Amino acid sequence: MEAKEVVTITHVSGMHARASTKFVEIAQRFQSEVMISRDGVNEIDGKSVLGCLTLGVEIGHELHIRVSGPDCEECLTALLDLVRRNFDGV
Repeated sequence: MEAKEVVTITHVSGMHARASTKFVEIAQRFQSEVMISRDGVNEIDGKSVLGCLTLGVEIGHELHIRVSGPDCEECLTALLDLVRRNFDGV
């Protein structure tokens, strides 16, 4: 199975180190593969903090999230919730 969605980053600092770490911590709770890209370019492993940081995601950028695996829907929902909550203010 596969699920994907695009979400606009609204956190003032974008997807910085602490936000990336929170994203990866949630992604790693699931069996599914998580791939992300900024504005649909250069897809990377969403379970890698370093990978997330290399994207340079800033406020206003679109984050493309693609999840594939047995728990993809639950994983995507959890990740979207985190992004929409502005990474819980970190």
